[in-house]
Amino acid sequence: MLVGELQPHYGEFATLILLAIVYLLRRQQGRADSTLHCAPLLWMIAICWILGFKADRNWSDWGIPAVLVWLALQFEQLMTGAWAANSRKCVVAAAVLAVPFFLDATNDLDRRYSRSADEVFLKAEDPSLRGWLPEGNGIFYSSTMAFYYSTFYENPQADWRYIVGFEPALMPDEDLKIYRSIQANGGAIQAYEPWVEKMRPADRLVIYSATRPDLPRLEWHNGPGVMWIGRRPAK
Repeated sequence: MLVGELQPHYGEFATLILLAIVYLLRRQQGRADSTLHCAPLLWMIAICWILGFKADRNWSDWGIPAVLVWLALQFEQLMTGAWAANSRKCVVAAAVLAVPFFLDATNDLDRRYSRSADEVFLKAEDPSLRGWLPEGNGIFYSSTMAFYYSTFYENPQADWRYIVGFEPALMPDEDLKIYRSIQANGGAIQAYEPWVEKMRPADRLVIYSATRPDLPRLEWHNGPGVMWIGRRPAK
């Protein structure tokens, strides 16, 4: 239930293999200078790699920069020792490195860039949502921060509130327990019952689902995409 950056890493063994290959290459060439055994960098890499098994931020924020600095020093020594500064081989080597890096950074692998084009937003002025938005300082109940971010920035002047906002730790204790229960149960519909119990007529519950949520005590409206908005029936 932790956010990704606070979860442990998998060991980053591919990076360790790369470091080992470069280290052995430098040793074999007999050109090992002080940068090869740079104690601060090597100790930072080792310590941050170990701490990464507790939280990946230790590795991604501190270990990886140390790795990049160490590799930069080694490749600088390799290239300056092999070619003159004005050699055309330097240009070729730079192109060989730059072209795949550019292609990798700009391609749409797994729709990492175009996926946002399919994102739907809840808009207060949408006539189809009349009566289905919180009323009079009502609360939007939802179990995802994504709903808050997409809805708040689309409707910054709206007078409703959100039970989940920038960070779940800011939630009231009772609602945080309900939120954690929903997470622990994999988003099971029954885990939303405590929120249904405390909802007022002005409040709304939002659930992302391909089918209508099985919470019969609420009336449901299919909003944008797979968003379902629930409210207490009018008396």
